[in-house]
Amino acid sequence: MKECFECGKQTHRIVRRFFEKQYCQTCYQRLFVKKQCPKCGDIARIHKKYNNAVCRKCERNRPCIRCQKENYSIGKVTPQGPVCHSCAVYYREPKACTRCGRLSRRLSKYIKYGITDRICSRCANILRGNCSMCGKNRFLIEGKSICKKCNNEGLILCRGCGKSYPAGLGDRCSSCYFLDLLDRKLNLSLGGLESENLQLVFRQYSEWLLRQYGSQKAAVVINKHFNFFREIDQRWHVVPPYETLLDFYGADGLRRHRMPMRFLDETKLIRVNQDKKNYNSEARKIDRIVDGFNGDLQAKLVLNHYRMLLLEAVENKEVRIRTVRLYLRASASLLEFARIFPLVQKDVNAYLNKKPGQAASLTRFVSYMNAEWGTELEMPHDKHRHHRVGKSLAEKKLVRLLKDSGDNASYEDKDILSAALEYYHGMPPKVASTEEIALRKEDLHDGEIATIQGFDYWLPRLIAFAH
Repeated sequence: MKECFECGKQTHRIVRRFFEKQYCQTCYQRLFVKKQCPKCGDIARIHKKYNNAVCRKCERNRPCIRCQKENYSIGKVTPQGPVCHSCAVYYREPKACTRCGRLSRRLSKYIKYGITDRICSRCANILRGNCSMCGKNRFLIEGKSICKKCNNEGLILCRGCGKSYPAGLGDRCSSCYFLDLLDRKLNLSLGGLESENLQLVFRQYSEWLLRQYGSQKAAVVINKHFNFFREIDQRWHVVPPYETLLDFYGADGLRRHRMPMRFLDETKLIRVNQDKKNYNSEARKIDRIVDGFNGDLQAKLVLNHYRMLLLEAVENKEVRIRTVRLYLRASASLLEFARIFPLVQKDVNAYLNKKPGQAASLTRFVSYMNAEWGTELEMPHDKHRHHRVGKSLAEKKLVRLLKDSGDNASYEDKDILSAALEYYHGMPPKVASTEEIALRKEDLHDGEIATIQGFDYWLPRLIAFAH
């Protein structure tokens, strides 16, 4: 029962709502008289107590006052104007949820699921979950993890394949649904291909997807790769050789179409040339190095000329394309670091002091600068490199010997003694075999003293390594 705003009577039927006020049949006929609408000029029932009142059509023929949407169904007419169904919820008076007591504008009954009280969306979501039979997110039976339909009907027979499946899935099983979806998508896509050859290839591709990944994934991904086949159809009308695709798309572009390319390769429609693929990939990286160079114009011209010479060396099989990329990356970084062209020796020294690992990649560029641009650059010599390499090798040798000896490791072993002297004191390996060495314990620093030709050399206590 609802209450009329004018007379206060309880009624089942509200005939007219006007500015959030509701009127029964009797009050409507008495208050809303027929007269000409001041806005549109049509004859309609208009409230006689409001001077600016217009007909119902003009009341509603305005954009939503909240979102400014036009051509919508009215959700609520407020004193300020109409609002759409999506915005009407924001003009409701908040009420308490019957379960949690929280104020909310979104209270609903779920009579279908046996919920007759108005509850908020948060309480409703607590009652929802994934059905353990059909997997759908629905209201679950209290005390069970299945939805109402699966609980009532259980397993039923699919009308397509005759296999049993949970009733919550609908009128057919998932496999039949995705097979039908795949077929519909395929037929729709075939209409977008002109040549019969590509139509046959695309049909074979759908069958390959079905065999490789099953009906669900095949139906989901087939449209993602349609544009690849359509572009082939528009440009060549047949599947071109791999080299043609590589020149047009590039290695990076073909990498975005891995699934169709795998299909074309497995069905022998193309033959992937790995060498050309790697060459194309490296060539594009080289182009990006030159195009993305941030130095001045003359330095960029020098870098571009250096690239041309390196690519000629690749054609003559003097260097590999990957080596060219490494050379150019180091050269571009050096030119950007120097900022001013031509280079001077202090630029090379400062750069290699910052990045010593690029010395090998810059050697050829330094020679190129001297030959082509008349500079007098030199690669700085690392005086300590030989010592670092020797110390690293001695360390690896000592660790290997200690692991092999285990708990029996001792400086009495000439190989261990020789490796230890080489690592800790830089002595040549032959010293242990040619010189007389006297060993004695040294308790103060927890080690041993090796005496050679009257000089004492301290060695730390050995630690056993696990095998």
